[in-house]
Amino acid sequence: MAVEESSSIIGASNDAEGATPTSAKLEPPKTIYFHPKGDVKLLIGPDDGMEDSGITHIYIVSSAVMSLVCEPWNALMDPDNRFAESRSGEFKLLGDDPVALRILLQIAHLQFEKVPYALITEQLLQLAILTDKYQAIKLLIPFLRRWANRLVHDIDEPLSAGCERWLWIAWAFGFEGVFGRMASMLTFECTTNLRGDTLLYDGKELSEPVPCEILDTILKIREETVEKVMEAVGNVTDEMFTKSLAYSNCKAPSERKQACDTLTVGSLLAGLNRLGLRERLSPLKYTGSIGDMVKNFLKIEFHKLNTSEHPNCGLLPEFKKSINAVIEAMPSAVSEHHKTHIKEQQKILKIPLSYEYRARWKLEGL
Repeated sequence: MAVEESSSIIGASNDAEGATPTSAKLEPPKTIYFHPKGDVKLLIGPDDGMEDSGITHIYIVSSAVMSLVCEPWNALMDPDNRFAESRSGEFKLLGDDPVALRILLQIAHLQFEKVPYALITEQLLQLAILTDKYQAIKLLIPFLRRWANRLVHDIDEPLSAGCERWLWIAWAFGFEGVFGRMASMLTFECTTNLRGDTLLYDGKELSEPVPCEILDTILKIREETVEKVMEAVGNVTDEMFTKSLAYSNCKAPSERKQACDTLTVGSLLAGLNRLGLRERLSPLKYTGSIGDMVKNFLKIEFHKLNTSEHPNCGLLPEFKKSINAVIEAMPSAVSEHHKTHIKEQQKILKIPLSYEYRARWKLEGL
């Protein structure tokens, strides 16, 4: 069947089905039939630990179809399994996103004309969560490439709020280039709280879910890189102050080298003072991003006696060289565990390499 090209689903997070469970508490559950002779009821609601939260959606499905999709659903539908609910034909799937689950059930029940042509990023994330939870990723093979290609602009620079969602999406769906790029960008752009133990972006804590250990790794790399950038800048400035009196930083064939050096030292001290870095900070006390730190150091204005005679004087060239060496050596937050998982997902989804390279071209502007 032809897939219906409709944008109606794109705004689904704003309608009744995409509304938060809290806003739907007082409304009767919405019932949707996925099979005219459905023999199982899936009861969808929030998993907030409260008995009176209520069921927001009821999905009528075929147990035979569900059993064929994935092993967790097959076990759920088995009348001889340990689930007492199986005898009543009703199952509570609390905490599952109703829109994402609806899409999975539409595909499973061959209702392809109802499968959305496009998704918003949050819906793709929820699909990634559910297909990982239920081991049902193969259901998405005919649709995933189109959905993802329409959303790669989310990862353009500068990063947008909620961009960390792409860590899980890329990890779950095997988008190797996207995963590596997002990990690098977050390492460079994230800030921390005052304790230095929580990553923030745009002033907000990075939200779950994220692949295991990656936030701790990003936090560690950020701390180490901040320390190395400070050390690199400190070494350049220390060299300026500890050289012998006969040493001059002036690079011009001028008789006014001492005056040039005085301007350089004064500019340096004034610049560091404006940055609050007259004394070296502990990396844990610095809460800004690596990117902002680098930009601020390179913004220090070194005044010159005469720009035509002293075009290369000042410490900016040394700053650039030292800082660039640190940034280029910054390790990746992508571990071997992440790489192995992504490769396994690529095999399952049969993602062609051409897709990955196209995504990189779009994301990196190559």
